[in-house]
Amino acid sequence: MQKRDGLKTIVHIAEKEFKEKRPRIVKVLQVKSKSLLTRGFLPDLHVRQVGPIYYLIALDYGDTLRIIFYNRSGEYLGNNYFDPTPKFLKKLDKSTIVKHKLPRAERKIVEDDTILFQKRFTKLFQEISHRFGIILRYPRTLLIDSKLKYQQIPSLGCKKEKDKIYIPSELQTSKNFELFVIYEWFNIFLHDKIQIIDEIDMNIFYVLSLLLTAIYRPEYIEIIKNIYQSSALNDTYKTANIVLKSIPTNPPKDTLIMLLKRYLETLQLLRQYRFYFSTIEFVELFLHTCELFDTNSDYYAYYTHYSDQITESFLFTVFSHANEIAKKSNDTRLKYKTYLLFILFGLQIRKFKIIFSNLITVIKYLLSYPLVYEQVLRIEDFVSDILSKYIALYIIQVQEKHSSDENVVEIVLQIDNTSDYIFQDFEYNLKWKPKTRLDLSSTQDLMKSFDLHNTLKRRYLFSQLTPGKITLSCTISFINPIFQDKIMKVTINIKKIG
Repeated sequence: MQKRDGLKTIVHIAEKEFKEKRPRIVKVLQVKSKSLLTRGFLPDLHVRQVGPIYYLIALDYGDTLRIIFYNRSGEYLGNNYFDPTPKFLKKLDKSTIVKHKLPRAERKIVEDDTILFQKRFTKLFQEISHRFGIILRYPRTLLIDSKLKYQQIPSLGCKKEKDKIYIPSELQTSKNFELFVIYEWFNIFLHDKIQIIDEIDMNIFYVLSLLLTAIYRPEYIEIIKNIYQSSALNDTYKTANIVLKSIPTNPPKDTLIMLLKRYLETLQLLRQYRFYFSTIEFVELFLHTCELFDTNSDYYAYYTHYSDQITESFLFTVFSHANEIAKKSNDTRLKYKTYLLFILFGLQIRKFKIIFSNLITVIKYLLSYPLVYEQVLRIEDFVSDILSKYIALYIIQVQEKHSSDENVVEIVLQIDNTSDYIFQDFEYNLKWKPKTRLDLSSTQDLMKSFDLHNTLKRRYLFSQLTPGKITLSCTISFINPIFQDKIMKVTINIKKIG
């Protein structure tokens, strides 16, 4: 019992030394024979009353070796420093038995593998983020698990537990390492940007992540096809597989990447305004995503030609289709929410013409349904931003005429309200850049605030201080037509003169 207690004490001391002094290696050794001591290899301390040297703690610092001596009971006998020559270490190994070692060799290998994998993963993960100009944090701790096997299934053989993901050890050297990182990037992105209010089949996230991975790296299409085929082939997998089959052997990569960037920007907008999706809306988003990247579809042809309208057109289609399904299923709450959203996105792409005052009435009515506020948390900002763009593009038009004589510039500003709506507490402010190029000499009396019914004109006289081009813009503000306790402010670029 005394021997066992002594070893336990020494192991505890060794662990403390390893933690506090941070040597490379710490070993607890048991001396094999007294001949080790009597030949002068270690200090001749066995003649003391405390008893012979029985245990050693060897602390390897690389260029020096510290050895601490203990008797069988674990009592301290002293310590000394030695030069760790090969001859000395060989003699020490032959004369002792290892009872405990830190760090444990197998643990060290796992830690090194994990750290190496994490570094490679982080580097590639950040490269993808940089490619799309998106800040994305990976929320899980990566750990290597030699018991797991890489498989061509949606999880790739990984095992997820809360904030940890266990990786098959063979994946770190597999040619599919990049596939895993890209897939994880899109999977994290989708879960971050698409918020779901219902319980859904999570397979859709798997399929969508793999689909976007194939769009980003078409060389993985065949592997991803195999993953789809090895899974339970429900309609979700079949739909995505159609997309993969449509992509040619040598796809127009620049076109696909352009579409992919626009698509990711679209999902970021949903997150910006805190959209929450019902199952119907999410399924429609998935289906239309497949249509967007199906190179044989009419949508693909349209979006590649009108790439600047992808966000508005894509979401208009998603919510208009969802609205049709909500009407057929008699889901009144969802019907009004989707109706409002497809109207707002449709405004931006001129899908319909509507009298502006009627549009305001319809939007106010649809906003009276609580579901809209529950599932688009920043609905007031969203409605205001959409309307302000629409007003600046199609409702309020700002024009100018100018003339110059020597160093005097005359600008006549005309603001037209082309709608039947009266903009209350209307204000405007003509701006120019560079600011130092013109000096305002005089203008007609300017009312600070008034109601804009149709047209107003204002005449400005400037002294031109320096030659060169001048960029004109006009900032207008008025009471928000929907949320009348707020002010809507819009800057309209006019043109360059000079």
